[in-house]
Amino acid sequence: METSSILSFMEKEIAMSRKLAEDPLVRKWMINQKDMDLTQLVQEQLDSYRDFISSGTHFMAVKSSLNYSLEDIEQPAKTLKKDLTADRWFFEPLDIVGGDFYFLKQTNEDIWLAGIDCTGHGVSGAFMTMMANVLLKDIIEANSKVGPDQILQQFHYKLKDSLKSSSNFDHLDNGLDMSLCKIYGINDRLEFSGAGLPFIYSDENGVHEIRGDSLHIGYNIDKDYSFTKHTIKIKAGMTGYLLTDGILDLPGGEKGFGLGRSGLINILESVSRLPLKEQEEAIKKQLKTYKGNYHKKDDLLLMGFRL
Repeated sequence: METSSILSFMEKEIAMSRKLAEDPLVRKWMINQKDMDLTQLVQEQLDSYRDFISSGTHFMAVKSSLNYSLEDIEQPAKTLKKDLTADRWFFEPLDIVGGDFYFLKQTNEDIWLAGIDCTGHGVSGAFMTMMANVLLKDIIEANSKVGPDQILQQFHYKLKDSLKSSSNFDHLDNGLDMSLCKIYGINDRLEFSGAGLPFIYSDENGVHEIRGDSLHIGYNIDKDYSFTKHTIKIKAGMTGYLLTDGILDLPGGEKGFGLGRSGLINILESVSRLPLKEQEEAIKKQLKTYKGNYHKKDDLLLMGFRL
Protein backbone atom coordinates (compact mmCIF):
# COMPACT_ATOMS: atom_id res chain seq x y z
CA MET A 1 0.00 0.00 0.00
CA GLU A 2 1.33 3.44 -0.91
CA THR A 3 2.19 5.95 1.80
CA SER A 4 -0.67 8.26 0.74
CA SER A 5 -3.20 5.42 1.02
CA ILE A 6 -1.94 4.42 4.47
CA LEU A 7 -2.17 7.98 5.70
CA SER A 8 -5.67 8.37 4.26
CA PHE A 9 -6.79 5.23 6.09
CA MET A 10 -5.25 6.36 9.38
CA GLU A 11 -6.72 9.85 9.08
CA LYS A 12 -10.20 8.32 8.80
CA GLU A 13 -9.60 6.24 11.93
CA ILE A 14 -8.25 9.23 13.81
CA ALA A 15 -11.29 11.29 12.75
CA MET A 16 -13.56 8.61 14.18
CA SER A 17 -11.45 8.51 17.34
CA ARG A 18 -11.79 12.26 17.80
CA LYS A 19 -15.57 11.92 17.66
CA LEU A 20 -15.46 9.12 20.21
CA ALA A 21 -13.17 11.18 22.41
CA GLU A 22 -15.80 13.93 22.57
CA ASP A 23 -18.56 11.59 23.72
CA PRO A 24 -19.80 12.27 27.30
CA LEU A 25 -19.43 8.64 28.41
CA VAL A 26 -15.82 8.49 27.26
CA ARG A 27 -15.16 11.84 28.91
CA LYS A 28 -16.67 10.53 32.13
CA TRP A 29 -14.27 7.60 32.07
CA MET A 30 -11.33 9.88 31.43
CA ILE A 31 -12.18 12.11 34.40
CA ASN A 32 -11.12 9.17 36.54
CA GLN A 33 -7.93 8.82 34.54
CA LYS A 34 -6.29 12.14 35.48
CA ASP A 35 -8.16 14.12 32.80
CA MET A 36 -6.05 12.83 29.93
CA ASP A 37 -6.65 14.91 26.80
CA LEU A 38 -8.03 12.44 24.29
CA THR A 39 -8.11 14.93 21.43
CA GLN A 40 -4.42 15.55 21.91
CA LEU A 41 -3.80 11.82 22.28
CA VAL A 42 -5.37 10.88 18.96
CA GLN A 43 -3.58 13.75 17.23
CA GLU A 44 -0.31 12.40 18.60
CA GLN A 45 -1.34 9.01 17.24
CA LEU A 46 -1.74 10.44 13.72
CA ASP A 47 1.53 12.35 13.96
CA SER A 48 3.28 9.18 15.07
CA TYR A 49 1.89 7.21 12.12
CA ARG A 50 3.22 9.92 9.81
CA ASP A 51 6.65 9.72 11.43
CA PHE A 52 6.58 5.93 11.36
CA ILE A 53 5.71 5.77 7.67
CA SER A 54 8.11 8.51 6.55
CA SER A 55 11.14 7.72 8.68
CA GLY A 56 10.56 4.31 10.27
CA THR A 57 10.36 5.80 13.79
CA HIS A 58 8.29 3.55 16.06
CA PHE A 59 5.49 5.10 18.11
CA MET A 60 6.04 3.33 21.44
CA ALA A 61 5.19 6.48 23.40
CA VAL A 62 1.69 6.60 21.93
CA LYS A 63 1.27 2.87 22.47
CA SER A 64 2.24 3.31 26.12
CA SER A 65 -0.24 6.17 26.53
CA LEU A 66 -3.08 4.14 25.05
CA ASN A 67 -2.20 1.07 27.10
CA TYR A 68 -2.10 3.21 30.25
CA SER A 69 -5.51 4.67 29.47
CA LEU A 70 -6.97 1.15 29.20
CA GLU A 71 -5.45 -0.25 32.40
CA ASP A 72 -8.63 0.60 34.33
CA ILE A 73 -10.51 -2.12 32.44
CA GLU A 74 -8.23 -4.79 33.93
CA GLN A 75 -8.08 -3.63 37.53
CA PRO A 76 -11.17 -5.42 38.93
CA ALA A 77 -9.42 -8.78 38.57
CA LYS A 78 -7.10 -7.78 41.42
CA THR A 79 -9.87 -6.85 43.86
CA LEU A 80 -12.27 -9.80 43.75
CA LYS A 81 -12.83 -11.26 47.23
CA LYS A 82 -14.75 -14.44 46.44
CA ASP A 83 -12.76 -17.68 46.23
CA LEU A 84 -12.67 -17.70 42.44
CA THR A 85 -9.62 -18.11 40.25
CA ALA A 86 -9.80 -16.26 36.94
CA ASP A 87 -7.19 -15.58 34.30
CA ARG A 88 -7.07 -14.14 30.81
CA TRP A 89 -5.26 -16.56 28.52
CA PHE A 90 -5.44 -14.61 25.31
CA PHE A 91 -5.94 -10.86 25.23
CA GLU A 92 -4.38 -9.77 21.97
CA PRO A 93 -5.67 -6.84 19.91
CA LEU A 94 -5.30 -7.00 16.15
CA ASP A 95 -3.67 -3.55 16.21
CA ILE A 96 -1.87 -1.76 19.05
CA VAL A 97 -5.15 -1.57 20.96
CA GLY A 98 -8.52 -3.04 20.06
CA GLY A 99 -12.21 -3.48 20.66
CA ASP A 100 -12.22 -6.65 22.80
CA PHE A 101 -12.04 -6.58 26.58
CA TYR A 102 -13.06 -8.54 29.63
CA PHE A 103 -14.95 -7.24 32.64
CA LEU A 104 -14.90 -8.42 36.25
CA LYS A 105 -16.75 -6.83 39.14
CA GLN A 106 -17.86 -7.85 42.63
CA THR A 107 -21.14 -6.62 44.11
CA ASN A 108 -21.61 -7.76 47.71
CA GLU A 109 -21.29 -11.57 47.56
CA ASP A 110 -21.77 -11.88 43.82
CA ILE A 111 -19.30 -11.64 40.95
CA TRP A 112 -19.94 -10.46 37.39
CA LEU A 113 -17.74 -11.56 34.50
CA ALA A 114 -18.06 -10.62 30.85
CA GLY A 115 -16.31 -11.04 27.53
CA ILE A 116 -17.05 -8.13 25.19
CA ASP A 117 -16.38 -7.53 21.49
CA CYS A 118 -16.91 -3.89 20.46
CA THR A 119 -17.23 -2.44 16.98
CA GLY A 120 -13.94 -1.82 15.23
CA HIS A 121 -10.25 -2.33 15.87
CA GLY A 122 -7.41 -0.04 16.77
CA VAL A 123 -7.95 3.35 18.37
CA SER A 124 -11.66 3.65 17.56
CA GLY A 125 -12.32 0.17 18.95
CA ALA A 126 -10.38 1.03 22.10
CA PHE A 127 -12.49 4.12 22.75
CA MET A 128 -15.63 2.03 22.36
CA THR A 129 -14.31 -0.32 25.07
CA MET A 130 -13.79 2.64 27.41
CA MET A 131 -17.36 3.78 26.92
CA ALA A 132 -18.77 0.26 27.27
CA ASN A 133 -16.75 -0.36 30.43
CA VAL A 134 -18.12 2.77 32.12
CA LEU A 135 -21.70 2.02 31.09
CA LEU A 136 -21.63 -1.63 32.19
CA LYS A 137 -20.06 -0.74 35.54
CA ASP A 138 -22.70 1.93 36.22
CA ILE A 139 -25.61 -0.34 35.27
CA ILE A 140 -24.44 -3.23 37.44
CA GLU A 141 -23.76 -0.99 40.43
CA ALA A 142 -27.28 0.43 40.19
CA ASN A 143 -28.98 -2.94 39.55
CA SER A 144 -26.83 -5.55 41.31
CA LYS A 145 -29.81 -7.67 42.42
CA VAL A 146 -31.10 -8.48 38.92
CA GLY A 147 -29.95 -11.17 36.51
CA PRO A 148 -27.62 -10.85 33.52
CA ASP A 149 -30.55 -10.87 31.09
CA GLN A 150 -31.89 -7.63 32.55
CA ILE A 151 -28.43 -6.09 32.64
CA LEU A 152 -27.97 -6.83 28.92
CA GLN A 153 -31.37 -5.34 28.16
CA GLN A 154 -30.64 -2.12 30.05
CA PHE A 155 -27.17 -1.97 28.57
CA HIS A 156 -28.60 -2.31 25.08
CA TYR A 157 -31.08 0.54 25.23
CA LYS A 158 -28.79 2.84 27.22
CA LEU A 159 -25.94 2.31 24.78
CA LYS A 160 -28.28 2.74 21.84
CA ASP A 161 -29.75 5.93 23.29
CA SER A 162 -26.28 7.27 24.01
CA LEU A 163 -25.08 6.60 20.48
CA LYS A 164 -28.28 7.99 19.00
CA SER A 165 -28.23 11.17 21.10
CA SER A 166 -24.60 11.92 20.30
CA SER A 167 -24.01 13.67 16.98
CA ASN A 168 -20.55 12.10 17.02
CA PHE A 169 -22.09 8.74 16.12
CA ASP A 170 -24.65 9.77 13.51
CA HIS A 171 -22.71 8.16 10.68
CA LEU A 172 -21.65 5.05 12.56
CA ASP A 173 -23.36 1.69 13.10
CA ASN A 174 -21.89 0.97 16.50
CA GLY A 175 -22.53 -1.84 18.91
CA LEU A 176 -21.04 -4.88 20.55
CA ASP A 177 -21.43 -8.54 21.43
CA MET A 178 -21.27 -9.69 25.05
CA SER A 179 -21.31 -12.84 27.15
CA LEU A 180 -22.25 -11.95 30.74
CA CYS A 181 -22.13 -14.24 33.79
CA LYS A 182 -23.32 -13.60 37.33
CA ILE A 183 -21.89 -15.93 39.98
CA TYR A 184 -23.93 -15.99 43.17
CA GLY A 185 -21.86 -16.25 46.32
CA ILE A 186 -24.61 -17.59 48.57
CA ASN A 187 -26.42 -20.43 46.77
CA ASP A 188 -23.70 -21.54 44.34
CA ARG A 189 -25.33 -20.92 41.00
CA LEU A 190 -24.23 -19.17 37.84
CA GLU A 191 -26.49 -17.26 35.48
CA PHE A 192 -25.52 -16.52 31.90
CA SER A 193 -26.99 -14.33 29.19
CA GLY A 194 -25.35 -13.63 25.87
CA ALA A 195 -25.71 -11.26 22.95
CA GLY A 196 -23.92 -12.84 20.03
CA LEU A 197 -21.35 -14.66 22.18
CA PRO A 198 -21.47 -18.03 23.99
CA PHE A 199 -20.54 -19.30 27.44
CA ILE A 200 -18.61 -22.56 27.65
CA TYR A 201 -18.08 -24.61 30.79
CA SER A 202 -16.67 -27.99 31.72
CA ASP A 203 -17.70 -30.44 34.43
CA GLU A 204 -17.37 -34.17 35.10
CA ASN A 205 -19.62 -34.86 32.09
CA GLY A 206 -17.48 -33.00 29.57
CA VAL A 207 -17.48 -29.59 27.88
CA HIS A 208 -20.76 -27.77 27.24
CA GLU A 209 -21.57 -24.70 25.15
CA ILE A 210 -24.50 -22.39 25.80
CA ARG A 211 -25.01 -20.04 22.89
CA GLY A 212 -26.07 -16.48 23.44
CA ASP A 213 -29.03 -14.92 21.67
CA SER A 214 -28.43 -14.10 18.01
CA LEU A 215 -28.70 -10.39 18.63
CA HIS A 216 -26.24 -7.57 19.08
CA ILE A 217 -26.22 -4.70 21.55
CA GLY A 218 -26.55 -1.11 20.39
CA TYR A 219 -27.50 -1.85 16.80
CA ASN A 220 -30.96 -1.51 15.30
CA ILE A 221 -32.88 -4.10 17.30
CA ASP A 222 -36.08 -3.67 19.28
CA LYS A 223 -35.57 -2.18 22.74
CA ASP A 224 -38.18 -4.51 24.21
CA TYR A 225 -36.39 -7.70 23.20
CA SER A 226 -35.79 -9.99 26.18
CA PHE A 227 -32.48 -11.77 26.48
CA THR A 228 -32.49 -15.41 27.58
CA LYS A 229 -31.20 -16.27 31.05
CA HIS A 230 -29.55 -19.66 31.59
CA THR A 231 -28.97 -21.02 35.12
CA ILE A 232 -26.22 -23.50 35.97
CA LYS A 233 -25.69 -25.20 39.33
CA ILE A 234 -22.07 -24.77 40.32
CA LYS A 235 -20.21 -27.99 41.11
CA ALA A 236 -16.71 -28.45 42.46
CA GLY A 237 -14.04 -28.43 39.78
CA MET A 238 -16.10 -26.68 37.09
CA THR A 239 -14.30 -24.33 34.73
CA GLY A 240 -15.96 -21.50 32.81
CA TYR A 241 -14.71 -19.97 29.57
CA LEU A 242 -15.50 -16.57 28.03
CA LEU A 243 -14.34 -15.66 24.54
CA THR A 244 -14.84 -13.39 21.57
CA ASP A 245 -15.23 -14.52 17.98
CA GLY A 246 -11.61 -13.75 17.11
CA ILE A 247 -10.69 -17.07 18.74
CA LEU A 248 -13.26 -18.96 16.63
CA ASP A 249 -12.06 -17.19 13.47
CA LEU A 250 -8.37 -17.81 14.15
CA PRO A 251 -6.92 -19.08 10.85
CA GLY A 252 -4.71 -22.16 10.81
CA GLY A 253 -4.43 -25.83 9.98
CA GLU A 254 -3.45 -27.03 6.52
CA LYS A 255 -5.72 -24.66 4.58
CA GLY A 256 -5.95 -21.63 6.85
CA PHE A 257 -9.55 -22.21 7.89
CA GLY A 258 -10.91 -20.70 11.10
CA LEU A 259 -10.65 -22.76 14.28
CA GLY A 260 -14.42 -22.81 14.69
CA ARG A 261 -16.57 -23.97 17.58
CA SER A 262 -15.77 -27.66 17.16
CA GLY A 263 -12.04 -26.94 17.06
CA LEU A 264 -12.16 -24.91 20.27
CA ILE A 265 -14.38 -27.47 22.02
CA ASN A 266 -11.93 -30.24 21.09
CA ILE A 267 -9.07 -28.27 22.61
CA LEU A 268 -11.00 -27.55 25.80
CA GLU A 269 -12.03 -31.19 26.15
CA SER A 270 -8.38 -32.22 26.06
CA VAL A 271 -7.39 -29.85 28.91
CA SER A 272 -10.51 -29.27 31.02
CA ARG A 273 -9.48 -31.60 33.86
CA LEU A 274 -6.13 -29.89 34.32
CA PRO A 275 -5.49 -27.15 36.91
CA LEU A 276 -6.24 -23.71 35.52
CA LYS A 277 -2.61 -22.70 35.03
CA GLU A 278 -1.84 -25.92 33.18
CA GLN A 279 -4.94 -25.43 31.03
CA GLU A 280 -3.60 -22.03 30.03
CA GLU A 281 -0.23 -23.44 28.98
CA ALA A 282 -1.79 -26.33 27.04
CA ILE A 283 -4.35 -24.12 25.26
CA LYS A 284 -1.74 -21.57 24.23
CA LYS A 285 0.45 -24.35 22.87
CA GLN A 286 -2.36 -25.93 20.86
CA LEU A 287 -3.58 -22.61 19.44
CA LYS A 288 -0.05 -21.67 18.46
CA THR A 289 0.38 -25.00 16.72
CA TYR A 290 -2.95 -24.62 14.93
CA LYS A 291 -2.20 -21.06 13.76
CA GLY A 292 1.21 -21.95 12.38
CA ASN A 293 2.39 -19.21 10.03
CA TYR A 294 -1.04 -17.69 9.45
CA HIS A 295 -1.87 -14.24 10.81
CA LYS A 296 -4.81 -13.48 13.06
CA LYS A 297 -7.66 -11.49 11.51
CA ASP A 298 -9.35 -10.09 14.61
CA ASP A 299 -8.82 -9.14 18.24
CA LEU A 300 -8.45 -12.22 20.45
CA LEU A 301 -9.92 -12.82 23.89
CA LEU A 302 -10.13 -16.11 25.79
CA MET A 303 -10.58 -16.16 29.54
CA GLY A 304 -10.92 -19.08 31.94
CA PHE A 305 -12.14 -19.22 35.53
CA ARG A 306 -12.32 -22.10 38.01
CA LEU A 307 -15.52 -22.25 40.05
